[in-house]
Amino acid sequence: MIIDRVPCRKFYEGDAGMNKIYDKGCGIDAHKKLIVACFWCGRKQEVCDFGATTKELLELIDWLKEGGCEVAAME
Repeated sequence: MIIDRVPCRKFYEGDAGMNKIYDKGCGIDAHKKLIVACFWCGRKQEVCDFGATTKELLELIDWLKEGGCEVAAME
């Protein structure tokens, strides 16, 4: 049985592991006025800070698109 509450994750009964491995991804830590994003591509990592305004969030999206981000996870 597949339970799909989060679009990027599939949990299978009896198998807690994820089947897909991503080469490019981003971990995002969101605060009230600051967004910290760590983008990795293979073994290379880049950390950037963004504000929490709409303009700055759009800059975050552009940064991830330019890097070819395949998946993002937020706390």
